[in-house]
Amino acid sequence: MQSKTFNLFETILNILAQNYNKSFSLEDLTAKLSCISNDLYSNGKAIAKKRENQAQVLEALIRLNDIGLIFLDSSNDKSFITLRGLIIANSEFFYN
Repeated sequence: MQSKTFNLFETILNILAQNYNKSFSLEDLTAKLSCISNDLYSNGKAIAKKRENQAQVLEALIRLNDIGLIFLDSSNDKSFITLRGLIIANSEFFYN
């Protein structure tokens, strides 16, 4: 489970880095992630599964916000990548 969580953090950071001039709501990010990872987010599941997925994404966003890689605006549910997050995401692209 921990490797999935780590991959979730990395994937969120990469999505935000690739779209650094755009913000994403929790629902937008969950939808993008469902297209990427069918293992963690499978289409055709009940609303409860969608809420569970959103809870996992929100938890990852809060952690990324806490370490300063993204800014999570709780007033409008939007996430933005920070300069620090962009640097880390770009360095990961180059070294992987």
